[in-house]
Amino acid sequence: MKQFIVVALSIFAVATADHPQAKDDVLLQMGALKSQDVAVHGMQDGVQAEQCACENPGHGTFASCTSDRNCNCNGQVRMGYGNRWTSWRDVSGSIQCTNGAFGGDPAPGQAKECQCAAGFELLRSGSCPASKQVSRSECLAAAQAVGADSGKTSLDGGETGGLNGRPSGCTLHEWGNVEWWGQSDNANCGSLNYNCVCMQ
Repeated sequence: MKQFIVVALSIFAVATADHPQAKDDVLLQMGALKSQDVAVHGMQDGVQAEQCACENPGHGTFASCTSDRNCNCNGQVRMGYGNRWTSWRDVSGSIQCTNGAFGGDPAPGQAKECQCAAGFELLRSGSCPASKQVSRSECLAAAQAVGADSGKTSLDGGETGGLNGRPSGCTLHEWGNVEWWGQSDNANCGSLNYNCVCMQ
């Protein structure tokens, strides 16, 4: 097996020395083999970015990307593949996962995906629906996105089992504490000065 790999790499080096485009084509085909069943996810300012659309659904270079081209997102979206991405764009509603919508092609010849990093808002009243509550692992980054001290490196507290009088989910207290609370009586945002950090 090792001899086969050495021979293949030698042929690859010789074949691509005079034809740089051939190198890209071979690498794209190798990438397609690796990505058949892998959904790529990224991070934006510490918040998980999830696939929201595919630029070329089901294409051979990214066969596992089968969503349509419409990305619904309230937050930031980028388009690309592997380590070749557009810059993040602010989106409120939806955006088409196309080269035109992002102002260029970050990975020519490669099918791409769009990723959404949800935006956040600070609610001082009302409630944050369960479907928009921020997970414990994303709470600190989400709170920092709405004004918490950027120097914080961990949550200040909270209770996985919840606590009556505290809103469920991620909170930013008026005193600056960032805490995550499990389900309890799901008090309204602003109760006891615990403001909700909620996905938009």
